[in-house]
Amino acid sequence: MLKENSQLTDEELKKEWDSICKKIRTACRKSIEEKPVIVIKPTSHSLSYYKRREIL
Repeated sequence: MLKENSQLTDEELKKEWDSICKKIRTACRKSIEEKPVIVIKPTSHSLSYYKRREIL
């Protein structure tokens, strides 16, 4: 896992992130296999928020 203010090189950092991402992907895949996929639809509130950000 990532340590606070550690002096990791970019390569080590990338490996660290890759392993974290792999764990997350594996966990997601397992949960998808166990139960039906739930699609999260953007709400009108979040959409208006993004539109506002594009204008700014």
